Amino acid sequence: PPETAGVLEEIGPYITADHLLVTINNTVTLAMLEARTPARAAKVIPSVVHAVRRGVSLLVFGGRCTHRDRALLMRLMGAVSRPFVVPEEAVRTASDLTACGPAFLSLVLHAMAEAARGKAPALSREAVMAMVRETARATCELMEQTGYDFADVAARVATPGGVAAAGVDALHPRLDGFWEAVLAATAAHEAAKRAQLVL
Repeated sequence: PPETAGVLEEIGPYITADHLLVTINNTVTLAMLEARTPARAAKVIPSVVHAVRRGVSLLVFGGRCTHRDRALLMRLMGAVSRPFVVPEEAVRTASDLTACGPAFLSLVLHAMAEAARGKAPALSREAVMAMVRETARATCELMEQTGYDFADVAARVATPGGVAAAGVDALHPRLDGFWEAVLAATAAHEAAKRAQLVL
């Protein structure tokens, strides 16, 4: 974002109404781009997991975008991801799930693995990491194939009076407000960056 004004200054004379201008940063709004250029503006929020042709990409289209523009970006991003068209005001929260999500989930899974290693030193780091990765992958696949949601899976595993239920009971008070704080932090950071942005 700090370089956006300079980039627009440099390429501005060459941009016409025939161009589709795409940003991959949510700090810059489509209204800002449309005010500075005659181009049709769109936004694509990618994810690191597109490297394995998975994950979600977020697409936002400005008011000047045509059906052809929409089809083009849907096709391009569909080759490496599952594209979702979202309203611009929802991109911050949606990108916490999709673009930031791999970092958040990795930290949670890493903490789970490290706690297990501390509890059972006989397990190698490689074994613990493999167990966590495969369990996370299989849990998602189970939901994909069965139609279960997160609550369904938890209920099937954490049966009343069981060991998993005891763990779930320990988790609940620690999760209360946890993700709300994460979402608030990313929103505040982006708002501060946007307030400093001058195009």
